[in-house]
Amino acid sequence: MNTARLGLGALRSQPMSKFTATPVGQVARRYASTSGHRHLPFSYSNRRAFALKYFTFVATGFSIPFIAIWWSWNKPGGIHNP
Repeated sequence: MNTARLGLGALRSQPMSKFTATPVGQVARRYASTSGHRHLPFSYSNRRAFALKYFTFVATGFSIPFIAIWWSWNKPGGIHNP
């Protein structure tokens, strides 16, 4: 079947009115949560403990490349120990 000869109208199975844009307000109301702070996939009861655990997790992940560079420079046979 040659689609170039059929044209765009023959390929449409749905009317164009079905694909019109939904106003942003309706989408926001449809998916909005009624309770606060429910956007996280986990729950926490103590905010200070959560902040400490989060900071430790992020700091560990951020420091791994710097530790790897330091180790490769200071190991026997590295840049600082020829």
